[in-house]
Amino acid sequence: MPWTQDSYLRFFPSLSWQAAPQLEKLVAEEPRGTRIADLGAGGRRIRDDVVCVDFIPVDGTTVQADVQKLPFADESLDLVIATGLLEHVEDDRALLLETFRVLRPGGRAHFEVPFLQQYHDDPIDCRRLTVDGLRREFLRAGLETERSGVHLGPTVTMITLSSYYVALLFEGRSKVMRGISTLAHLGSRVLLWPAKFLDRFLIGRRSAHRLAFGVYATARKPPTAEDAHRNLPGDPYQQCGPASAENGRIRWCVCGSFELLLPSLQV
Repeated sequence: MPWTQDSYLRFFPSLSWQAAPQLEKLVAEEPRGTRIADLGAGGRRIRDDVVCVDFIPVDGTTVQADVQKLPFADESLDLVIATGLLEHVEDDRALLLETFRVLRPGGRAHFEVPFLQQYHDDPIDCRRLTVDGLRREFLRAGLETERSGVHLGPTVTMITLSSYYVALLFEGRSKVMRGISTLAHLGSRVLLWPAKFLDRFLIGRRSAHRLAFGVYATARKPPTAEDAHRNLPGDPYQQCGPASAENGRIRWCVCGSFELLLPSLQV
């Protein structure tokens, strides 16, 4: 999802806040030279050696591609990141199987998805998952969850949905009512944003997942294909096809860089 915000909303306080951020800590665990792909990065650059993949080439995009048909060779990546992406793809199963395919044995995937979050089309918005649901989706794709939990807490849920609810109360067909609705939403943001820091104290509580705004899971690809395939209804390699120049895969070089096998892709 895009991480750059060019609208008037940048002048107003955000209601979102990660009380338990996971991504920076995860990437810090990976040494330089690790082959990392950030899917749907949206202009975000976590580290200068991370490959940023996007369907639309925004600033900072390294590879322009469909995340449901990744252009990387089989078992070529050490870490795949997808935050705020799974809800915006047409075929979530394809994305998960592609993640499995491109990860080396022992490689990891880190996904962050919304749970009790408002509808936000970018350009579509198709699904929500609980912590348990995300773990099960990983398992269906052959990936074994190592850690999971809540990174966007219950207070963020309550104040964000409240701001949209207040806006809905004043919504109307006329320009005047639309303007009043927008002002109600912005006013709610100004009034409610300090409350989000309560999640510092709530995020670790046993029932926080029941009202989570966003959840995460980090999973590992088993070291052998036999271990992975025991959880799969079919062979993901057969579904995704072989890695070759003909179908436009990206091959990683020994030096840690990569070369494109399809000229139309941008690096």
